[in-house]
Amino acid sequence: MRRRVALEHCVAVADEKDMRQGRPGAIDGPAHMHRFSGLVQRAVGSPGTGEHPQLLSGRRRVCGNGAKYGQRRDGGGGWKTGKPHHEDYLLCKMDFGIRNKIALVTGASSGIGRACALALASEGAHVVVAARRITELEEVAKEARARGAARSDAFAVDLEDPQSIARLGQTIRERCGDVEILIANSGGPKPGKYSELKPPDWEVGYRSTLQSFLLLIDQALPAMRRKSWGRIVALTSTAVKEPSPALTLSSTFRAAVVAAMKTLSIEVAAEGITVNCIATGRVATPRLRELYQTDKEWQQAQGEIPAGRIAQPEEYAPLVAFLCSAPASYVTGQTIAIDGGLTSSLL
Repeated sequence: MRRRVALEHCVAVADEKDMRQGRPGAIDGPAHMHRFSGLVQRAVGSPGTGEHPQLLSGRRRVCGNGAKYGQRRDGGGGWKTGKPHHEDYLLCKMDFGIRNKIALVTGASSGIGRACALALASEGAHVVVAARRITELEEVAKEARARGAARSDAFAVDLEDPQSIARLGQTIRERCGDVEILIANSGGPKPGKYSELKPPDWEVGYRSTLQSFLLLIDQALPAMRRKSWGRIVALTSTAVKEPSPALTLSSTFRAAVVAAMKTLSIEVAAEGITVNCIATGRVATPRLRELYQTDKEWQQAQGEIPAGRIAQPEEYAPLVAFLCSAPASYVTGQTIAIDGGLTSSLL
């Protein structure tokens, strides 16, 4: 079935299947409008009543080519006006209000960090990517520019080394400016049960998972407070909601991250700064392959997810980008799970 999709700057037609899968193939409009980063809103209206559906925001959109909602292709290249179908979808491109904002994304050489960096690039942010592997980072920075980043920079950092984090902060201030958006992301600590861990494991887990996030915030927060604007998003794990015996270090230190973020969110809420966490579920990365090494284990892990599949890194980026936006100014102190329904906790 075909659905009419109205964009803020163009009108396009897409298959429902294409919409669900984010494929741009059926889109008829400017190439940069392929991005499905806006909100998909179902028009409110009843079939047969003649009622003109309204956007959920209460505003009617006029497209850049002059077509109003309710108009359809007449088959001759023009537009005809008729009653909108009650199942028409409106895809309204939201202005995230972060163009030229300096956004630091750590752990950005691959996986969720990379996906988040590219999502922010698509919104016109000045994207700064950091991780250990500079070659991969430079490729991400190059792609960020192609996606629409106002500018992109890549710097190496070792998140287990406090001095490396301090040097990163100083370098960014000197070469780029003040960090206004921080996506704190790091690789997961060593898996294992409590009885399998040694004191050095706890030390490394603390430095990489908790201390690194706190030190990154210390580098960015003063400028955010001075400007009365900032966005901090910490990528954690669903282990903060349901601790896993096989992931003792992650369950411990990521829960501490959430506690620190919650207290900080309260402290800076009136200063135009939001602080949130994403509790990531099972996502197709080398880290997950480390946890589920055989095909049987992988299939079992996938079967436990109500959605019936392992997530792709790109499925995390849209929500992270929204939390960094101007419209998300009232969302703070939250830990939001993206896990295909895996966690059974109420909160």
